Amino acid sequence: MRGIEINDLPERYRKQAAQQLAPTIHVPGPAANVEPDNRNALSGPKEAPRLHGPVVIVLREYRNRLTDYGGSSEKYIVDAIVSAKILTDDSLAFVSKIEKKQFKTERGEPEKTIVEIWGT
Repeated sequence: MRGIEINDLPERYRKQAAQQLAPTIHVPGPAANVEPDNRNALSGPKEAPRLHGPVVIVLREYRNRLTDYGGSSEKYIVDAIVSAKILTDDSLAFVSKIEKKQFKTERGEPEKTIVEIWGT
């Protein structure tokens, strides 16, 4: 006994069957907006003053879920400060201490990180 093949069907049914059996191609929508959010960008003069002495960097993190020790991005923040030319370097000659303080936010409150740089 032989099954029915698409070619055995009338033309209008062949078209319907071909459409239903054709692989579905998913075309994604427009790309996500990956531009940075500049609301927390460095404010003030375009050329930030360089700090040349040893400083203490205090990170105040307000999070919905507190992170484990070392679960934050202290290194990236210090690298960003150096990249913005606020500090000359991130060595011990320029950064004497990094303090991290975490605060739990209420439900629905936005998360944020406040960076303080203190001269010693």
